[in-house]
This record gives sequence, C-alpha cells and structure tokens, in this order.
Amino acid sequence: MGSLAGRVVARRPRFLCLHGFRTSGEIMLKRVVGNWPVEVTTRFDLFFADAPFPVEGKSDVDGVFDLPYYEWFQFDKVAACFGGDKHGLEIRNQGDKEGERERSIARSKMLR
Repeated sequence: MGSLAGRVVARRPRFLCLHGFRTSGEIMLKRVVGNWPVEVTTRFDLFFADAPFPVEGKSDVDGVFDLPYYEWFQFDKVAACFGGDKHGLEIRNQGDKEGERERSIARSKMLR
C-alpha cells in the first residue's frame, strides 16, 4: 500500500513474466492477454521482459510471430565468462519437441 497526499492507494501485485526459448516478451504478452481471462490480467501488473541475447539460431515461432526473438543463454558468451570447460552444468530447454532438444553446456569453476 502506498500513500498519495493522505489517500491510501492500493497497488496491484507485480509479476515478472519470462518468455520461453527463442521467443520474446512481446510474443508472451500476445499469448497471455489473448488467452487469460480479463479478470486475471486486470488484477495484476504484468511485466514482459526480453532475454538479453538476440537469437543466433532458428526459432520454433519463425513464421508465426514477427522478429525479433531473444535467448536467455548463449553458450559461447557464458563459457567465456566462467573461464573454460573443466566442469559443466547441463541446461536444457524443457519445451523442445522430442529429438529437437538443443543442449547447451555452461562451464564453471564453481562446480568443482
């Protein structure tokens, strides 16, 4: 609750909405607002963020939604930050179709 010149102002709960693999915040916004009940979407302050990296590969939504698409993780950039490939953590996109799963391996000295 906040106060504005003696009035009590109720704030809507805020939610950070993170999109899936190789899509965007705009795509998620379109999918949520069009499919969720208005009673739900008007009760919350929804923020749809874009991942930090532009896509460097094919997206499953090519031809369905307009560019740009984003990724939360890119192996080559993260591996450089963690200094090599001695230890690994496998990160998988659980939304990929069977046989199309793309795996990325992040290496970190912290996993010793």
